[in-house]
Amino acid sequence: MDITIDFRNCGDLAADMALLLRGWECEISNTPQARAATLTIEKKRTRYHWQSRTLVPTDAWLRRPPHTSFSVLCELQYDWSDWFVARNRGFLCLHSAAARFGAGVVLFPCDQKAGKSVLTMQLAEAGHEVFGDDVVAVTPRGARAMSLGLLPRLRLPHPEGTSQSFIAFMAARRGPASEHYQYVALRENEFAGFGVTAPVKAIVILERVPHGPATFTPLDTGEAVKQLIRKNFAEAMPVADIFARLHGLARRVPKLRLRYSNGADAIAVLQKSFS
Repeated sequence: MDITIDFRNCGDLAADMALLLRGWECEISNTPQARAATLTIEKKRTRYHWQSRTLVPTDAWLRRPPHTSFSVLCELQYDWSDWFVARNRGFLCLHSAAARFGAGVVLFPCDQKAGKSVLTMQLAEAGHEVFGDDVVAVTPRGARAMSLGLLPRLRLPHPEGTSQSFIAFMAARRGPASEHYQYVALRENEFAGFGVTAPVKAIVILERVPHGPATFTPLDTGEAVKQLIRKNFAEAMPVADIFARLHGLARRVPKLRLRYSNGADAIAVLQKSFS
């Protein structure tokens, strides 16, 4: 995307933003540029202020500019997804996690509190390349999953019962963090950068339960399409076209609901089915 961002009086934020965006050819600077930037973020006293002729901040930012660099980083991550959608009208964009199994990608278009971000990081620990923990694009042709190259972010503290190996894995990849969230600086072979695509191999809806083994149950095409439509936020094209594309995607791949209480059990079932 042809977007340049100037960061003034906030070099730490510029460095964190460069870390957040994997595979993007973007220009991020902490000094004024010769040509006008698309967006300037300037720290004045204790708050960060937004200056742009074309990009509009959220109402919350306008009412009360953020006062921590981490808050700015989170806000820009959401904005970056919206900017991609606005400039690439042929793409669909899903609130979904995704990870590679063999030659294809499994989508996890799930609601909050289903554990998708934690499970996605556990998949990374198990050797699966992550395409995203919250947003994944779908290409106009071929309906392939595409990474937006935005680092995963995990809620803190880690869930009760988290293994020591997972805690060590996360500590070794600690990115920008706050009291309640941590960006996970996955390594090159663990995370697909912007623009990397792979065929969709399956659609799996996660359902976390208090106890019991990890089990799959079939999901019919109608329920899968309903989930995908609810999770799609690229709405520039006609509704009928969105439905047709998502229906075509759901019709071609396995569709399953995974009920699980333990991440290790869930990964074992996923690997047995898709690796």
